[in-house]
Amino acid sequence: MINEVCVLSNYNKKYSQFLLKEIVKKEDNKLFICHEKLRAKVGVKENDTAKINLKFMYKYDNIFEVDIISLSSIKVTLDSKIYTDKDLINIEVKYKDEVSSQQDTVEVYNINDLLVPKFIPVSIYIKEIESYYTQYIKPDVLGFVVRDKYSEKTLDIDSLHYDNIERYMIEIQSSLNKNIYVSINDKRIDETESLTTIKTIDLSEYKERFKLVTNEICISQLNKKVKFTILKNIENNIYFKANKDLKWYEIDEIYSKENLSQDINYLENVFKSYDGMRNK
Repeated sequence: MINEVCVLSNYNKKYSQFLLKEIVKKEDNKLFICHEKLRAKVGVKENDTAKINLKFMYKYDNIFEVDIISLSSIKVTLDSKIYTDKDLINIEVKYKDEVSSQQDTVEVYNINDLLVPKFIPVSIYIKEIESYYTQYIKPDVLGFVVRDKYSEKTLDIDSLHYDNIERYMIEIQSSLNKNIYVSINDKRIDETESLTTIKTIDLSEYKERFKLVTNEICISQLNKKVKFTILKNIENNIYFKANKDLKWYEIDEIYSKENLSQDINYLENVFKSYDGMRNK
């Protein structure tokens, strides 16, 4: 189809006609408008900013119409080299003497066990063409997933426990090949400049360091940190889960015998589960 799509352009009241394939570049199975090719086609000078109206036609039918803004130069500056999920990001966009500042929140998605940041739109009003220019940026992010060593499935952080530490692999993911540090209870386990964007740590190699009731693991890079905990005592883990569901009301007229009975039965099941695990 691309070989037959015709493009009608209007730039600076000058009209041109050409095929879509002449102004695009292909990456994998996606097509992108190539600004350099488009500017050459419609006659934009090297240092000029252009607002170009394009109409796309297929077999003489209008597909759609769009204005494309092509800038000679634009600079986007972020307030940090790397971010973690839910970080506030400050962005400065500069075109010639025009500056725009904005804030947004970094959102990280887990796609096929890879941490992928959401594209963030940045806009600036260009007086020269009396229009807004918008482009999308993808900030560099730091994060991790925990895998089961044997099944290679990713695990819920809230389910991690010392008794299963032999199974845990931490897969650290970063967009930057810079120093990544990992510490257990504030004590660093190594100091390595990563050679790839993914670094894997087998927690069973550091089992002797998990001596506290709640052990904190911290991953840091370029002053950004992500943390999670692993519980040492199984009793604490069981009680923690029980406390989420039990209603610790005072036994008075408001708290009926029926409700009290339900909570006692639930607590009894919790202790039975604990005894069963302890006797294994």
